[in-house]
Amino acid sequence: MLVWIWSSVLSALIIALDLWRHPQAMKIMDAVWIINALYGGILILVAYFVFGRQGKKHQHWERMSLNTLHCGAGCTLADIIGLFISEFIAMNMTENFIVCYILALFIGVFFQYTAMREMDHHTETKTLLKKAALSDFWSLTTWQIGMLVGQLLLGHFITTSGMVTQIFIMQMAMIVGFIFAYPMNVLLVQRHIKSLMH
Repeated sequence: MLVWIWSSVLSALIIALDLWRHPQAMKIMDAVWIINALYGGILILVAYFVFGRQGKKHQHWERMSLNTLHCGAGCTLADIIGLFISEFIAMNMTENFIVCYILALFIGVFFQYTAMREMDHHTETKTLLKKAALSDFWSLTTWQIGMLVGQLLLGHFITTSGMVTQIFIMQMAMIVGFIFAYPMNVLLVQRHIKSLMH
């Protein structure tokens, strides 16, 4: 568990250093890659160097992955905040899920709006916020459901407790969240509710 946790931190640092020299065209994507590495570790590090660096041409599935990772950044931040809140306020799993879900929606809409604004300088703010809220509601909800499934399954097999176990389970559940959210992002792009990332 500790190996994965520390490798994730190291992966985030490597990506951050590379982004300092090779920033993304869309500024928000700098944060997206670093945040996702905090749970995805080596998987996100490989993805970043394979198709994430600025200037590389993307295949369709790679662009869909970028869309999904964009969603994952909001969920990751929300769950990190939720984890720390749970250390000070006693919450059961349901209460923690609700708190993290609400936080993810607010953070996710902000991330989505920021990306939309970088791609579209003409549409009114109100219109973009509505579009961001609609697309992120479905994407984030699917991600959070995937996370919940992952947490329940992992909690059944991992019997140890403590902060290290909680962080590791959250990281693995995030990966399950990505798997759940990917097809939803495909559907949202097909329905023109969400724009395909470049």
